[in-house]
Amino acid sequence: MVQRRRGGARALFTCPMEAMRMAGYAGAENPASTLPHVQIRKPMPALLRPRGIFIKLSVMIVLSSQLVLLFIGLIELSYSPARFEWEVNDVMADLRQQIQARPPSLDTCQPVADQLWRELIIIAAGKVTDFVEAIEMTLREQSAVRIVGPAGIICQSGAVLSPMLSEGLHAAEASGERLHSYRQAGEQVVIARLQLSGTPPRYALAGLHFSSTFLQGTATVYDSLRTLVVLCMMGISVAGVVVLVVVRRVRRAAGVAQRWAEGDLTARIRDRAADEISDLTAHFDQMAMTLEQTMRANRELAARVERNRIARDLHDTVKQRTFVLGIRLAELDLRLRQAREASIQPLISDARLLLDHIQDDLSRLLQEQPGSGGFTDLHAEIERCVAGLLGDGVRFAIELPQLIEKKIMAHPRVAAEILAITLESAANAGRHSNCSVFALRVVEEGAIHWHIEDNGKGFDASRRYPGMGLGNLRWRAESLPGGVLQIHSDAAGTRIDVAFVLAERDTE
Repeated sequence: MVQRRRGGARALFTCPMEAMRMAGYAGAENPASTLPHVQIRKPMPALLRPRGIFIKLSVMIVLSSQLVLLFIGLIELSYSPARFEWEVNDVMADLRQQIQARPPSLDTCQPVADQLWRELIIIAAGKVTDFVEAIEMTLREQSAVRIVGPAGIICQSGAVLSPMLSEGLHAAEASGERLHSYRQAGEQVVIARLQLSGTPPRYALAGLHFSSTFLQGTATVYDSLRTLVVLCMMGISVAGVVVLVVVRRVRRAAGVAQRWAEGDLTARIRDRAADEISDLTAHFDQMAMTLEQTMRANRELAARVERNRIARDLHDTVKQRTFVLGIRLAELDLRLRQAREASIQPLISDARLLLDHIQDDLSRLLQEQPGSGGFTDLHAEIERCVAGLLGDGVRFAIELPQLIEKKIMAHPRVAAEILAITLESAANAGRHSNCSVFALRVVEEGAIHWHIEDNGKGFDASRRYPGMGLGNLRWRAESLPGGVLQIHSDAAGTRIDVAFVLAERDTE
C-alpha cells in the first residue's frame, strides 16, 4: 500500500517492495527504467504542416501588410488635397527663389517661357509625390508658364492647354494674387505669380493642373497585383526565417522533453536567447530540476524506510541467532580444549573470528545512522573485509593514496558507499570469476576514479541477472555526488570504474 500526499512532490512509502523499487533494489540497474515509456509523435516538416507556424506566419504577414497598405491608402485619400497644396507651394517657392537668384534675360520671350517651364517640371518631379506618373501622358497640356506684360500675354510655353488650366491662368492674371488655387469637379489648378526683372515690368504665371485621378491615387490593377506578389514573397521569406529560428528551438525543447519522458531528468534545454521562449524553457528546466530533486528525496526516503525495516529484522532474527551461535562455538571450543583436539581448534578460531566480524557489521548497521561508515581507516577496513571475501588463492593489491583517502573519510556517507561497492565487487569476483588477481587503484583526475579490476572469466554486462548485486552497485554509485558507474567485462576480466566528485571540506 502506498500513501501519497496530494501534489505528488512528497510521498510516504509504506510498501517495502515499492520502497526497494524506488531505492534502486530488486535488480533494477536504473530506477528510471520503472517509469512508463511515453512516445512523442515525430513532428512533420515545418513547411508541410497545414496548421504549422510557417503557414500561419506567412498568411499573418501578408494580411497585416495588406491592412497596413489599406490604412495608408485611406489616409492618403483623405489628406491628398492638402498634401498636394503643401508640395506645390514648395515647388513654386523654389522656382521663385531660382528666378531671383538667376534673373532670366527677356530679350526673347519664348525661350524664357520654355526655360522656366522646364525648371518648373524638374522641381515638381523632385518634390511632388508621383508627379511624373500622374501627368506624363499630358505633360504639355497640364503644365504651363505664361509671361504677361502691361499689354497682356506676351508668350507661353505650350500652344495647347487643358481647359481648366487655361481658365485658371486667366483667373490668376485678373486677380493679381501671388498664389492662386482653383478647384472644380475634383480637379485642382495651382498658379504662382512670379515677378520678372526689367523694364517694362513683366511677370510669369507658372501653373500646374492635377486631375482627380492623381489626387485620389494613381494605382492601377497591375500595381495592386504587383504589390500583392511582393508582399506574399516578403511574408514567405520572413516566415521562413522565423521558422528556422523558432522551430529549431522548439524541437530542441521537444527532444529534451522526450528524454524527460524516458526518465532522464538530468537533461536541460538551456535556451539563452533572452526572449519569451527562453523564459518558458527556463521554467521547464527549473521544473525538471525540482522534479529530479523530489525523486531523489523520495528514493532516499524509501531507502531509509527500507533500511530501518531491514535493521529491525536483522536485530530480531539474525543477530539473535549469531549470538546463540557464538555461545555454541565458545562451548564447543571449551570442550575441544578439554579433549585436547588441537587439529580442529584452528578451524574453530577462524569461525569465531568470522562470527565476530559478522557481529561487528550487524552492530554497526543497527547502531549507526544510515549512511555512516562506523570506521576511521578506510584502507585497513578494505584490506580486512576483502581478504575474507576473496580467500587464500586470490592475490589482492590496493593502491589508495593517503591524500585521497583523507578526502573521502571527510565524507562518511561516501566512504560507506564506496566500501560497500568494493565489497560487493570482491564478493562477485570471489564467487563467480575464478580470478587469481583482484586489484583496487584510486586516482584523482578532476573527479575521483575508483578502479576495480580482476583477471577472471568476465560476464555479459549488458544482460540482466537475477539478484541485487549489479543493481546495488549502480544505485550506490549514482547516489555519490556526481557519481557515474562504468562496467567493462570480457574474457580477460572485469573492470569497474566509479567516478565521483567531492566538494572541498576541511579535513584537518
